[in-house]
Amino acid sequence: RVFFEPCNRKLDPFLLGYNEEKRLQKMKEERINSMKLSDDYRKQANALKKLTEVESDHEDPDADQTSSTFSARLIRRVIENIQIEIQDVHLGFRNQVCSAGIVLRSLSVFTTDEEGNRSFVDRTVVRKDKDKESFLFKALRIDGLGFYVDENSPFAISEENFDALTEKHTYILNPLSFEANFRQSDSLQCVEFPKYHLSSELSVLSIELSRSQLEHLRRIMKPVSISNTAQPIYPEYRPLARLSRSTAKIWWHYAIRCVRRIKGKRMWIEFYLAFQKRQKYIPLFKRHAHAESCPWIDPLSLDEKFELERLESDRSISIDGIMAWRTIADAQVELERVKHDVTQKKTASTGYLSMLFGSSD
Repeated sequence: RVFFEPCNRKLDPFLLGYNEEKRLQKMKEERINSMKLSDDYRKQANALKKLTEVESDHEDPDADQTSSTFSARLIRRVIENIQIEIQDVHLGFRNQVCSAGIVLRSLSVFTTDEEGNRSFVDRTVVRKDKDKESFLFKALRIDGLGFYVDENSPFAISEENFDALTEKHTYILNPLSFEANFRQSDSLQCVEFPKYHLSSELSVLSIELSRSQLEHLRRIMKPVSISNTAQPIYPEYRPLARLSRSTAKIWWHYAIRCVRRIKGKRMWIEFYLAFQKRQKYIPLFKRHAHAESCPWIDPLSLDEKFELERLESDRSISIDGIMAWRTIADAQVELERVKHDVTQKKTASTGYLSMLFGSSD
């Protein structure tokens, strides 16, 4: 016989509160970390964009080439002469009865001259023959790229050479060789020739797939496939509180809001509230991030710092939106810095003339 004895146990409310507080703190930390990573990516993208703008300015034949900074010329020279060499690659997947993999004998990306020979280029120097068009040539060479699925042959690490190893497989995509050549013009206006020109050559392409290979491939990829677990829609609107009778109202509000977003019907009050938050956030972040480097910008007070943290922790504002606002703030500071430098130069020149000739009084 099996007897069940009723047992009434009460959970400690302090423990429940602690777990809930811990969950909220974890979500807050995840948002902060995600915001830091997004901000680092934003800064790198803006720096690369500035470098690209500097390079595009130098493409103008009337531009002063001597105004190019050493760092910009050096980075451009490095980027244009990057070479990539990859050899003897074998990636394998396996289960108990079969294996699949990708093989690559070699891959190379390099800079060439007009004849297709490897060369080192430096397009930052002033060309003597300015009338002649300038181009950047790149080449891609792929050899021995193939994809295989072997039946009753589990993948195993072997010390054999690459050629002997690749001959033992049953290929879906037989190893192929591929060549491509890329040409980019420095001219801003291209009439007689294209700005970008890409040509490729593929001699042989062979693809063979049997039904058994397809079944084995499905079995191999099933464990590594991305799960289709349900994800909450519009998580920025999702309430932090758990669903209960006391929180049913805000959860119904969340559901209605999601339905309106899906149907493309949003209330004007949402746009107005987002506009107000934007108007608050941009000046606060501008003063927070640039007060030390810009003497004309006042630092934030303690209350303003709290307001900035409150806006950044507002889950109704997406991280992408915050990054866009930060980019706007940085752009405003750059314009203010240019105006400030011009004003300082005018003030210095006026003071120098007054020192030489005296004031009008």
